[in-house]
Amino acid sequence: MFVDSAEELVRLLPGMIEEEAVDFLLVNGTRWRSLDLLLERVRAASGIVTDFDGTLVVGSHWEDFLGLMTEEYRLAQLEDAAAYFAGGTSEEGDRAFFLRTCDRLCRSRVRRDAMEQAARRQWPRRGVREFLGSFPSRHAAIASYGMYPYLDYWSAFHRVSASRIYAARADWTLYDNVQSFESVRRDTIVTAAGKNAARAAFAAERRLAENELLLLEDTPHMLAQMRHDDNVAALLVPRRDPQPHRVRERFRQLADPARFAAIDAVYLSDGFESFIEFRPNR
Repeated sequence: MFVDSAEELVRLLPGMIEEEAVDFLLVNGTRWRSLDLLLERVRAASGIVTDFDGTLVVGSHWEDFLGLMTEEYRLAQLEDAAAYFAGGTSEEGDRAFFLRTCDRLCRSRVRRDAMEQAARRQWPRRGVREFLGSFPSRHAAIASYGMYPYLDYWSAFHRVSASRIYAARADWTLYDNVQSFESVRRDTIVTAAGKNAARAAFAAERRLAENELLLLEDTPHMLAQMRHDDNVAALLVPRRDPQPHRVRERFRQLADPARFAAIDAVYLSDGFESFIEFRPNR
């Protein structure tokens, strides 16, 4: 189905979300007038850069971090998050919030093995392995406003093909003979602008032209920030999202014509089974 405006997309999505037995692909009619041409670009894509929270997984590893904090710092984190996100976000604000979260992880003496156990429990969406595996070896990357050690362990444990992970690197210290979180390397934090830099770096590293890249996100703002105009950029909209604030924020962002203009297609599904059908190596 083709949609020609942000207003039309926001009007159609709620009813489609209720049709749980059907996956939908909605195409931005201002960017594409041929579904065949769009699908040919998806089939021909030689690389992918994808988000993690809400995209490859249903949940969020930020929620897992809450569970790893002591009660004192967990309550402080909840209050901080509510205040920050209610007031709107910014590049500087996102970076500062990330650092405050890391400080609470440090003060909670979060163990590396506890972070790895949390990553084990965060299951991929249906079809994620097969979908990322449809791309050539070393041509799938994750770009996340999150923590590299968690994502690195997650991809290895769940056998998800991600040859490059762009996320904040951590330093650890020995405490009671176990590795505990100490600090984050500030220059590795991936904000919205950082996702754009990650996409460009990945294309350069793998010698991929921008028109060979497929981008996948569940957040319209992040997708708009990350994309190059030659990419194909798809927004995943899940039917069942365990975090209501993500649903509200997604619809708020979709109402912005500038965000709509950056989306080539909206994929409405809780898994990747239908999307896999668009790929040649399924």
